[in-house]
Amino acid sequence: MRIIKSIKDTRVVMGMAMCLVVLIGGSYFLIVSTVDVLIKKDAEAAALGWANYFSRSLDEIEQIAAGKMLSAENKSFIEEARSIGQVFRFNLFDSDGRIRLVSDDLDNAGRDDSDLAEHNPKALAVLESGQAYTVVKEGTPPTRPLLYAESYVPVMKDGRTVAIVEVYLDQTAKQQLFQSQFGATTLALVAIIALSFGAPTAAYFWRTRQKRKSDQHIQILANDAVERERMATEQKQRRAEEIERSQKIEASIRKFEGGMHAALTGIGGTVNKLEVVSTTLTSNAQDVSERSSIAGNAIGSACEDVETVASAAEQLAASINESAAEATKSSEVAGRAVSEANKTTKTMRGLSDAANRIGEVVGLIQDIAEQTNLLALNATIE
Repeated sequence: MRIIKSIKDTRVVMGMAMCLVVLIGGSYFLIVSTVDVLIKKDAEAAALGWANYFSRSLDEIEQIAAGKMLSAENKSFIEEARSIGQVFRFNLFDSDGRIRLVSDDLDNAGRDDSDLAEHNPKALAVLESGQAYTVVKEGTPPTRPLLYAESYVPVMKDGRTVAIVEVYLDQTAKQQLFQSQFGATTLALVAIIALSFGAPTAAYFWRTRQKRKSDQHIQILANDAVERERMATEQKQRRAEEIERSQKIEASIRKFEGGMHAALTGIGGTVNKLEVVSTTLTSNAQDVSERSSIAGNAIGSACEDVETVASAAEQLAASINESAAEATKSSEVAGRAVSEANKTTKTMRGLSDAANRIGEVVGLIQDIAEQTNLLALNATIE
């Protein structure tokens, strides 16, 4: 983007510079053209004034143009007239275009070896139109000035052209005067043009620079906004991930608690069943013990009865012995039942201790679950 703006600014500068160069060049060309026109007009005016003075002062100009020889008085006047003002040379042609007088060669006045058409064809129109014709030329000193004008001026008598005067005027001083006068004007005009373009150009570049700074500031603010939005989006994503992770941890904890609760429920049911079985076995053992006691008492009574009637009923001895043997066996069975009941009681006590230890483990697991919940809550808050 900066490269594109730099190219655009370069194009603007080049465009303004070209316009400035064109305007300055056009102004210079216009001033040079104006100076040339002024020199030409000044030459025509000076030539016309000199020709009028020459024709009025030289009474025999029509006769001289017709070929009359110059008198001493006329020669003296012509020599004086040749140095008047800007004139440094002149020629005189008759009404037919034949040259009759050359100021540099007055002794050959009246010759007819050249005509106007041969000398300068463009000036031949002066005879037909009666209007003066002037051309500005550059010369080489000392034969010609650096800048001079050739002006062909018709000499009129009674409304008719009696002669053509070709006047050579030195315009070097005029050119320097006009150039010096218009030089200051040119410099002032160039300064005005440069100021006219320089001020808007400076204002344009100042405005462009300010706009560029504003664009950079806006771009920085836009980048900051984008960065803040990106950071907010990342923070939201992190929060969502933390929430999701906390939810997963809580779900795992709930699942673990459910499994532990089911396991503890199963263990509790088993313990309850073992307690019921232990109670049943204990009851059965007590019942057997009671029955054994009753049987022992009955056997004791029977023994006493037997001893009492031993003398009377020896035939019953065998039966009593057999009954005693059966009682002994019953006593042994009862003793074994009691022993088994004691073992069952010890087993139930071991199961009860195991259940207590399982309860402690469950309490420890619950403490761990509470600590895990607390850590998850802290992580969620962070």
